[in-house]
Amino acid sequence: MRRRIRRLYRLEDGFSMITVLVAIAFIGIMAMMVLSISAINFRMKATNIKGQSSFYIAEKALNEIKAGLQSDVGEAMSNAYVKVLENYNVTDNTAGESLDGQRQKKFKQYFIETLEEDLKGLQVNTYNMNKIRGYVDLLKEMNNDPNSQGELKIVNTDNREPVMTVIKDEKIVLKNLKVLHIDSTGHTSIIETDIALSVPEVTFPTPSTLPDVMNMIVVANQGVFCVGGLAGSDKEISIKGNVYAGSQFVVEPHTNVSFTNGERVVTSGKVNIGNNASFKTSYQMALWAEGIDVSSATVELNGATYIADDLTVERGTNIGSNITINGEYYGFGSEQSAKESYFHQVGLKYNDNNAVDTNSSIIINGRNTTIDLSNVDRFMIGGNSYISKPVSTGSNDDGLLTGESLNIKGTQIAYLMPASVIGDGTGKNPMTFSEYQNTLKNGVLPVDLTQPIAEWDGKTLSDFGLDKTNPYSIVTYPIGNGEGFVYVYLNFKTGNDASKFFDWYYNENEDRKKQIDQYLNFYLSNDGVKIKNKDAFLRFVTNGNVFGYSKGKGSLLTPNEDELDQDLLYEQINYQNTWYSLTRKMIPNFDMLSEEEKKPERQVFENLIIDSMFDEMTNNGTGSMEFQTVDEKQQPIKAIVVKNNSEFVITKEVAEELRLLICTGDVRIEKDVDFQGIIMTKGTLTIENGATLTSTPVEASLLLQASSEDKKLALLFYDGEQYAIGNSTGNSNQTGESTTYQLEDCITYENWKKR
Repeated sequence: MRRRIRRLYRLEDGFSMITVLVAIAFIGIMAMMVLSISAINFRMKATNIKGQSSFYIAEKALNEIKAGLQSDVGEAMSNAYVKVLENYNVTDNTAGESLDGQRQKKFKQYFIETLEEDLKGLQVNTYNMNKIRGYVDLLKEMNNDPNSQGELKIVNTDNREPVMTVIKDEKIVLKNLKVLHIDSTGHTSIIETDIALSVPEVTFPTPSTLPDVMNMIVVANQGVFCVGGLAGSDKEISIKGNVYAGSQFVVEPHTNVSFTNGERVVTSGKVNIGNNASFKTSYQMALWAEGIDVSSATVELNGATYIADDLTVERGTNIGSNITINGEYYGFGSEQSAKESYFHQVGLKYNDNNAVDTNSSIIINGRNTTIDLSNVDRFMIGGNSYISKPVSTGSNDDGLLTGESLNIKGTQIAYLMPASVIGDGTGKNPMTFSEYQNTLKNGVLPVDLTQPIAEWDGKTLSDFGLDKTNPYSIVTYPIGNGEGFVYVYLNFKTGNDASKFFDWYYNENEDRKKQIDQYLNFYLSNDGVKIKNKDAFLRFVTNGNVFGYSKGKGSLLTPNEDELDQDLLYEQINYQNTWYSLTRKMIPNFDMLSEEEKKPERQVFENLIIDSMFDEMTNNGTGSMEFQTVDEKQQPIKAIVVKNNSEFVITKEVAEELRLLICTGDVRIEKDVDFQGIIMTKGTLTIENGATLTSTPVEASLLLQASSEDKKLALLFYDGEQYAIGNSTGNSNQTGESTTYQLEDCITYENWKKR
């Protein structure tokens, strides 16, 4: 029995051992399973991390492409916006479409055209992949880094072209773009997408029908005269505010005039600056005039200058003229724009279609002249200069057409017909009256168009753009007793032909160039005409050549023919009509004038002041009415409405309280008077030397709220109730809100895929 029991114990010991071994094996298997699962999970997470890292790199590259395109969209938007503003009042007469709608349409057109040109590839309807790759700095870093463990590619979707689809007035779509990243283990992330570049929504300033009356200083329908200067005096007339100078702005000899503040000064006629006088505009001001005549004076035009006809330096005293033009200069007159302008339509200007009066140019006729254009950013001269004829016969009686937009007297020698092709070739040019008569055959001057001309390097008249039916123009200068001289000049068909001829004449032969430079030296100072290279201008547009001259040597800037297109004509017409609008109501938006306000007999005074109310206020036995109030310092101020036949004189005593004068007759401000306020007259304003004129918007606005004999002064003005105290900021178009454009919203993905 004991033996059996011992055997049984031995069997139980073996079973326990087996159980332990089985348990150990089971635990080992479980441990291996756990380790295996952990390893698989680790590998999966590692793979996911690598995949995410690869995708993030591809996505980062795509974001850099988007950022680069965002810059292109911003540039296209800026260019399109500026181009629309340059033609702000131009309409295309599209029936049923508002002016704002036309501007939006033009903006979209310019935006799409600019962006398409910037992105286009070598093939039609494709975009430039190299430009797209250039946006990705990450691509450069990875490809240039020898330690980089991955590869980044910017390519097109398999077997496809970089197609650029243009949806007019809506967007540009760049199709089939693929960004591919391969890491060091061969893991690949691919993003395929199309990128749409949409036209941004922009708003243009909403123009106001109200002029900025509060910041005006002068409205004088018959002109402004600055007088009383003395030789050697440094006193000046200082004007701070907006000025409408009616039909003329005259600065008499020895008188100095300076505009130190204000938005614009406007005249429908010329600015005349006399001997030893000076005239200066401020940098924030725009000057609008028919022309500027300078006679031995100092002129500094800052800001923007808009001239319909010529800036002319006349023969003055022995002292030369010194002219400096900074900022922007627009000589916007051309024959075509003049014919299309509202001035011509209502018969106020350009009625005889005289080419001399319709072409803008700069003409230097005075000795010792200096004209500095070195700080001009934008420069436009829309016409060619003409040399007037004292007595003329034959063709082109308007004057002698030259090839220059900036012309110096004396260079006209280039346009003299060579004597060798006139008559039998033995005569002269110029010739006396009797010599001219002897040369005529049947009343016509014989000219040989095919004969080589030695001084022209063997070229003939027919090699240039002469009017073959009438190739010459005659100018006669009588000297008395029936005698005089006859000059025979070349008669070109177009200004462009004349410009090309002079460019050849001046630049292709050193002897001819020296001869012209001698004449330049005679009329110009040593500094002459300071002008920079065409490429240094932000904008340079001329219809003819422009002379530069320094220290005995001339240079010629030729016109930019590629810019003389239909858009430029529209721009010039816009300037003509803006000028008309300013001379009617002192607002720059022609389309905001009513048909009544556009009438030629209505100038600024008539469109601001209600005649019937003016008569009601002045038909009271005294011919005048006063309005009184106090300023912010509780000092008395007043306005006077008066129907005056004699000159109204503003003395120092009168100027102490007077802040607004509205009258029908002439006004004079005495010397050294400090006048603060507004003067509005149907007559002339004479300002004596040393006087100061300053606009006072707040005080003028306070007076408009004043009443006298139950009549409120504001009722004298059209829309007078809208001239509230708050309307004194100098910008009636401001809304008080800023506009921010989010360019990233213009760039979206289409058909985006990740593989």
